[in-house]
Amino acid sequence: MGVKVRVKVTEKQDTQFIRMIEEHQKMLKKPFVDVGVLGGTHEGDGEVISNIALARIHEYGTETIPERSFIRSTLFEQRPAIIELIKILKHDIYTGKTTVEKALGEIGLQVQTLIRGKINDGDSTWEPLKPSTIARKGSDKPLIDTGQLLKSIVFKVMMKK
Repeated sequence: MGVKVRVKVTEKQDTQFIRMIEEHQKMLKKPFVDVGVLGGTHEGDGEVISNIALARIHEYGTETIPERSFIRSTLFEQRPAIIELIKILKHDIYTGKTTVEKALGEIGLQVQTLIRGKINDGDSTWEPLKPSTIARKGSDKPLIDTGQLLKSIVFKVMMKK
């Protein structure tokens, strides 16, 4: 006894899907820079958690931990400065003053520095830590305990061919 599943894909849907795949493949062939929490693990309070999971918890919050966005908020607040840097570096690439790889590295480093700065400086919109958290950490600074989250903010330039 089996179950039959029939899926009908219209020509229009099929064409759109193929175009989407082709665009994705083109994008993957272009150089890019990833900035943020790209991997690693954090060990604290007797448990191991991935840096990505830890960042997600703080970035979006949970039922018990308030949202303290440090990536999205930085990109939103610093968008004009990042766009200006991209324009300058784009010009430098066209005039031969730098390479695409070096320009992407500069963008990655700048965004990494901005995000780390947000963690270090904090944000007045963040909910203050609970007294029990302050007592445990010995500090009232959100997002900074062992420094692992801060160190996990990195960038990686990917040169595709």
